[in-house]
Amino acid sequence: MVYAFVAAVCYAGLNTAIRFADAHMSVWHIIFYRSLFGVFVVVLLAGMTGVWIFGRQRLTLCLLGLSGALGVTALTVALILLPLFEALVLLYLFPAFAALLSPWLTSDHVSQRDWIFIGTACFGTALVLWSGQLGSGIQWGHFLGFFASFCLGLTFTLIRRISADNSPLTPFFYICVAGIVVSIGPVLLQPTIFAISSDGLPALITVAVLATVAHLAGNKALVYLPSPRVGVILMSEVIFGAIIGLLIFGEFLGLRTLLGGVLIFGSGIGLNFNRQQS
Repeated sequence: MVYAFVAAVCYAGLNTAIRFADAHMSVWHIIFYRSLFGVFVVVLLAGMTGVWIFGRQRLTLCLLGLSGALGVTALTVALILLPLFEALVLLYLFPAFAALLSPWLTSDHVSQRDWIFIGTACFGTALVLWSGQLGSGIQWGHFLGFFASFCLGLTFTLIRRISADNSPLTPFFYICVAGIVVSIGPVLLQPTIFAISSDGLPALITVAVLATVAHLAGNKALVYLPSPRVGVILMSEVIFGAIIGLLIFGEFLGLRTLLGGVLIFGSGIGLNFNRQQS
């Protein structure tokens, strides 16, 4: 349980660090350097433990890496454009996407109770998207948060598909490599490729370290706890995000946003526990 809680806290800190890093560099710099640091750490750990990080089922691993990298990129932009609570609560639609994708990619099936939770999550999403005035409530950040949740649901489903044949380090390695591939082009087109200001460097280092620690702590938690319990603990990131958004960034949450968040949050918990019992 400690590892899962550490992961949730690190993810919450990561979200805050991304906000501060955005003032000093592009999103592509953030993705590139956090991915590069992740590859370095995974290769180091793999060398120390003798793990073969290239793994098996490499076509699936490549797809997993791409979906994970695109999800991280979309979420990073959403965290910059939206209040933290809105971005995170949309992200945690991923159990609904995972439930929908599982019958196609794994041996899991969608039960009638799952469909109730999925429908509730969709209704909650509608409330979050309709959080402002009708003409201006929906922003690009909402679509990116929605896309990030789809990518995360696909990534988790693919990780479940290949987990029996691969080390927990392997999926993270592929996600980081894909992150480098996705971001290297835009980074090279920037006028300052490697020049990070002294003010932005601490935020960038914090992003890279927290992203790596959060992911590895989450993987470690799965060694000791069933994935539904880990998923529920990780959802506390949404609560931390709401608190940080209010105290640090002065973000106000409307009633529709809060209600939509509760519905999505509750549906995610229900989907996780329903799969644990099935």
